[in-house]
Amino acid sequence: MKIFIGYLSLLATEQHLIDLFTAYGRVEAAYIPRNAAGAARGFGYVIMADDTLAEAAIHQLNKSQFMGQYLTVSEAISSIGYTIHG
Repeated sequence: MKIFIGYLSLLATEQHLIDLFTAYGRVEAAYIPRNAAGAARGFGYVIMADDTLAEAAIHQLNKSQFMGQYLTVSEAISSIGYTIHG
């Protein structure tokens, strides 16, 4: 399952996301979009292998504090309204 993480600290790295989500299950990938200058854009994505464990991670981490920010964590939804699976 692909998970969206919003309000992510601009100092967070992909490894930070992997470390955070690995507590809930196997992380297949983590990605933080960056602008042309290479600065983080304040959100990221994690792909977890197991949907049930991903849902548990979403439930536990949504509205939790991480690196001084309160995260929004949800299943990633495409811009045309359907769920993206990783």
